[in-house]
Order: sequence, then C-alpha cells, then structure tokens
Amino acid sequence: MSKNIPTQAELVEKIRLLEEKAHAVEHKLKGQTQSTETEENLQSIADTMSLLACNEDILLAQFEKNLVALQEYFPEVYDVVKDYQPSRYFIEIVDGFANIFDEEIQQHIYQYPAYLMATAQLTQYQQSPQSTHSTFEMNEENRGNFIHSTHLNEVLRILTNRVEQENSPNKGLPETIGSLVLFGAGAGYHIELLINQHKINNLYIIEPEIDLFYASLYTANWQYIFDHLNTQKCNLHLSLGVQDNEFFDDLLYQTYQNGRYDVVKTFGYVHYHSPVIEKLLGIYKSRFYEMIQGWGFFDDGVMSLSHTLSNLKSNIPLLKKSAQFNENLTDVPVFIVGNGPSLDQSIELVKKYQDKAIIISCGSAMSALMNYGIKVDFHCEQERTLPVAAKVKDYGNADLVRTHMLLAPSTVHPETFKLFDRAIMCPKSREPSTDIIVNDVIGKDLFEPTVYINPTVSNTAISMGYYLGFREFYLFGVDLGHKQGGQHHSSKSIYYNKDGEDLSLYLTEDSQNCIEGNFGGEFVCNDFFNMSRAMIEKLLASRPDIHCVNLSDGAKISKAKPARVIDLSHKVDIDKKQLVDDAYTHSAWLDEEHALYQRVIEKVDCKKFAEICQNLSDVIDKPVTSLSEGVTMIRAQSRAAAELETGDYTHFSLLLDGTLLHYQAMLMRILYEARDESVAVADFNKAKQHFQNFLTEAPIYYQENYLVPHITTSDWWND
Repeated sequence: MSKNIPTQAELVEKIRLLEEKAHAVEHKLKGQTQSTETEENLQSIADTMSLLACNEDILLAQFEKNLVALQEYFPEVYDVVKDYQPSRYFIEIVDGFANIFDEEIQQHIYQYPAYLMATAQLTQYQQSPQSTHSTFEMNEENRGNFIHSTHLNEVLRILTNRVEQENSPNKGLPETIGSLVLFGAGAGYHIELLINQHKINNLYIIEPEIDLFYASLYTANWQYIFDHLNTQKCNLHLSLGVQDNEFFDDLLYQTYQNGRYDVVKTFGYVHYHSPVIEKLLGIYKSRFYEMIQGWGFFDDGVMSLSHTLSNLKSNIPLLKKSAQFNENLTDVPVFIVGNGPSLDQSIELVKKYQDKAIIISCGSAMSALMNYGIKVDFHCEQERTLPVAAKVKDYGNADLVRTHMLLAPSTVHPETFKLFDRAIMCPKSREPSTDIIVNDVIGKDLFEPTVYINPTVSNTAISMGYYLGFREFYLFGVDLGHKQGGQHHSSKSIYYNKDGEDLSLYLTEDSQNCIEGNFGGEFVCNDFFNMSRAMIEKLLASRPDIHCVNLSDGAKISKAKPARVIDLSHKVDIDKKQLVDDAYTHSAWLDEEHALYQRVIEKVDCKKFAEICQNLSDVIDKPVTSLSEGVTMIRAQSRAAAELETGDYTHFSLLLDGTLLHYQAMLMRILYEARDESVAVADFNKAKQHFQNFLTEAPIYYQENYLVPHITTSDWWND
C-alpha cells in the first residue's frame, strides 16, 4: 500500500476538486453531458454508502471487517485470502482516494476515483443493459398432440405479442432482476451501488484475478453486500481465480441449484475489459445454449415411461451395471462409426482392421457401412419416436439389418426394437422410468443409470460401449460438424443418391457455431452437435480409463487423440460372433417373469401424480399485483417442485421438471418484457392460467398414455 496518505484538510480540498471532475467522468463514460444534479447525486451516494476511504487505517479496518464477513459467508474463500500476497495489483491512495495500481503496465486501473467511475458506469448500464434472452418456438402443428405444446403455445403468444408491441428502444434495467452475471469485481463499488438499487434473485460474480478481489477487500463493504443479499434471499455465487471452461461448468451447476427458469433472461455486467475477461465472455456466449437445452418436457417423459414398460413386457433385456467391469474387453478395439462426411476418407482403415475390432454403427451410418460391404457387430439408435423405426427400414436389406445387435436406451420406441432379432437396452439417466428401476428393491443392485448418452447416437455408442466393458475406442465419421459449404454426411448414406447427389434430407441452415477442427481449421455445427461434442468430452473426462482416438475430420474432442492413421497390426483377430453372443448372455438381465414390469407399474401411481399437480397449481392460483410478487410466486413453485427430488416420488420430478422450467421461464420473460409493470402483471396473470390448464390436464394425459407407445409422424428428433 502507498505511504502517501493525505491530511484531512488536503482531503476536503481533493473532494471539492473531484466534484468538479464529475461531469467529465460522466461525459467520458456515457458520451453525454449530465445535469447539474449529477455531482450532488454522486456525492450523496458516496456519503450514504461510505465509499470514501481517506487513509490507510480506514482501508485496513475495512479489510479486517471483510475477512470476518468472508469467514462467515464464504469460509473457503477466506482460507485462500487470509494470508494472500498479491503479485500484480496493489491498493494505493491517490488524491486521497483508494485506487488499484497495475504493476505490470505501471498505471492505475481507474483514471478517476473508483467510486465516481463506478457510479457513472452503473448509470450507463441501467439505461442500456446487456442480456441474454431466449424463447421457445411455437409448435403450431403439434403433430405429436403434446399437451405441453398446446398450452405453452398460448403462453408464447402472449409473450410474442408483448415483445412486438414493445418494439422500442431498450427498456432499461428492471428493479427486480432474475439473474445477473457480473464480470469483474474491481474495487467493488459498482456491486454495492447495484444491489442497493436493484433486487437480484441470482447474482454470479466472476473475478479471474485473485489480486483484484483481494484489493476489493480494502475498498468495498463486503459485509454489507453479503448481509444485504442474504436479507433479500439472493443466491450469491463467487467464481474467483484463473479459469477456463470450469467457470461455466460451475455456473451451469449453480443454475441447476438456483432455478434454471431465470437464465432465459440473464443480464450481463462487464466492469472492466481484459484479455482474460474477454476469453471468459467468449466461453459464456458460446456455451450459453447449454443452460437452456435438454430440459425435456412432460409428454416426452410419459413417452419414455410407456416405451420402457412396453420393452420390458416384450422381454428386451436391460444392461447390467456389472458388465462395465468385464476385464476381458478392455483391450478389444471398438470402432465407433458415425455418418459424418469424413467417413468416406477413413473407410479403408475400417475395412483393413474390421477383423480386429468390434464395429458399432451409429444411426444412419449403418446404411453407409452396408454400402461399403462392412459387417456391423452392434448398432445404436437413440431417439424415442416412431419415425426412427421407419428410418431404420430405409437403411437397406431388412434381413441383414435384423442380424445386428441393437444397443439403445430403454426409452426407444418398441417398433424400433422389433426390427432386430436381439437387443440390449440401457436405463438412461434422468428418465422417470430409470428412476423407478434403479430404486427398485432388485433393480438397485442390478442397474445403474447410463450417463452422457445424449443427444446423438454417437454419444449412445460410446457410453453404452463403456458400460459393456470396452475401453479402447476409435472414432470414424464422428464429425459433429462440417466445413462451410461441405458435405454433412457420408456420400454412401441415405442422405445421398447413388451418384452422390444430396437428397436434401438434412437441413443445414441452423449451423451457427464455429469450432476448432480435429486436424486444425474451422468447422461449423448447430447447437445439437455442439452439445454432443461437449457430452463426449464430459464422458472422457469422467472416465480416465478410456483410451479414445479420433480419426474424424470434424470437430476437435478434448481427451480424444487426433490421428489420421492407426496401426492395429499387433492386435489379434477376434471371434466377433462369440464376443457379441457373450455380451447378450452375460451383460444383460431379462425380466422373464415380468416382476420388474409389474413393480414399475405400481410405482406409476396416477392418484398421487394428480395430487402433486394440484398442489403445484395451487401455488400459482392467486393473481399477483406486482412484478416482485410474480417473481416470488415462481420461486415458491420452483421450491415446491424441488421437494419432489427427494423421497418416494422422485420420478415425478423428472416427469414434470422440463415442462415446469419451460412455463416458468416464459412467465419470467413476460414479467421483464413490458415497459409498464401493470401491463407485465396483467399478461403474467393471463399466461399463468394456461400453465394451470396444463397442470389440470396432465394427470388425465398421464393415466391414458403411460402404457401406450407414442405414435407421431414428427421428424423433430432426426439426427
């Protein structure tokens, strides 16, 4: 800390001079001249919040007070900073006010006193806040007759009408904020000002420089920040230190804990810019879709339950959790073959070593492999709708298709399983049916939820391959993206004719993410395939015993070694038929007496489900009279729903969670999208009636459909 500490008389004179600078600060930060009231407002705020620090003793006292607060609220952070020694950023007193000196570039990070700059910056942000916002497309045709869509469409119409009518300049930062992600703690004054003027439900503070957070302990009143937010029942999360994607993974986890419905309208506040902040912003923007994808919906959950029950009744065996420990398979090479365009480039390697490796085809890759004359050992499908069965029939020779062993989640449509002589189904994680099965008196010892199995068949193949006991994987045609203007699938697959001409069966206009290539360069992909890549990476990161080589000229996959060629000449030929037979015989469990089937049906409990839906509807029954009441109501319902995640009815949580999030998220957006709070409240009350209509109809739909495999002509789930 600087030793140039001014006297009180000098400080009074400095304050007078600083007041004269207020206009210049405002003009610099906002690009416009403020009224004569600006100086008085700035000084008034500073006096009220005690942001002025006039000597070293005051700074040290603030630091000690903040350490006590950290020990109470964030003991893990306290353990880091209590004996911390900064290396780049240091507190100094400049012109009688605290500033932060950057030793590396030899200048202070604030050109003017930090509290004045924070005030001006916040004022500017309040007038033109930045936010991420998402909505859901109306499913006007609703060919699946989903009641989720029927009633959500009405909510979306209200939201769409409101947005169209409010087609005007930025409405400013609302007094009540659902979620705010704040990049940069700096001196911390902006945080005090922000929470003093707005009620925030979820606040995520990200500061990659520990030095700067440490500096803020001398300047900001963190005791006030923590106490105030605690009183406001705000969920506060601190993300500190140098980080990469871990910060977003942590943020994603926090949204699960705090209520994901708020993320569809998330405000972002950047206090300062630096290369590391810019990097984190890039990660946040590129991965934001992960917060709002994969929520699922009610009818989909009922569908998964009905398909699992039908497949159990049809004697499709379930993959046992003990299979993953089969040491006889750990050194057996497995070729995971996707239908990406690069498959055509690497197909000769598949042919060369096909006798030394198990071949698992992913979805439409089967058609390409059959055209190349390659025999598949296992085949994977993943989507649960009926059109998948029709697609399988289009792959080629039905008698040949039937000879393959199908690997698929238990949620896949029964008609798809009927196309194969033998199949093994796995209990897919986060499904109502799986929840019942793995908590069953017998099932808890036999089965384990299969994770990272979504969203594409490539995910399914790698995950189920691992749970079968394999550990050595080679990826062919798992491109998960394509070059701009290039092919999107293998030229030998059903997407092209015999002459290699595109049949326009695959839509590419939504390719929007630019990602790093496995062998360099750039590829484009949509959010669906980008999520698939992320899930493969999570599986590989969580299973260090997997050896994975990526031969696909597509998206780079972390922890999958890039390779254009492989040499498996040292491997012995394997008895593939015997290996597949053993997998079917020893890795799967058959519910021969249908005892598990009967216990799952008993757990369905239509009466209890109706009671739960009524309780959730009662929580939002009363009309609200303010935006704050609306936010409180949604939070109360979210907490009531969260209670289902423990106890005897956890499968109801999985059944309802996705749809509740959809409705709650859109209701929150309705609250935030109107300039006039009375208009927002009126629209909210109208929209939540449609939500209640869904909750009234859901028990009826549940009882009528939990045993009936779903029929639809929809092609939404095509991969």
